[in-house]
Amino acid sequence: MDVASETPGVDNSVAPKIVGKKRGVSDSTMADRLCDVLGKFCKSFDDHIGSLVHVIGDDADVGNSRKDLFNVLGDIDDLTEDERIDVAHFFAKNVDYLQMFMGMAEGSRARYVRRLLGGHIKI
Repeated sequence: MDVASETPGVDNSVAPKIVGKKRGVSDSTMADRLCDVLGKFCKSFDDHIGSLVHVIGDDADVGNSRKDLFNVLGDIDDLTEDERIDVAHFFAKNVDYLQMFMGMAEGSRARYVRRLLGGHIKI
């Protein structure tokens, strides 16, 4: 028994349309094209994920560096909290000065910070 022939409102005189291959492209050629497209997509996606991982890693390193900086500034006894914040802000904006500061001997850091705060070091 044919269900379609008994369904009201269905025109059974229309034959189903048979869809053929376009432009004579073989299945293996289509599969090769699909693999190429997917390969390019995966490569691009992998590159973007790699970039994101790198950025997230850099952000984590920066966060740890800032924490280390606050700890080091906290070791300078004669700095007020406001001065520590000012110097930390300055170093965040001027990485070369931060590298100079972190590379100094501990005994020289307090004097360097005082000279920065006093405007004796030209920026």
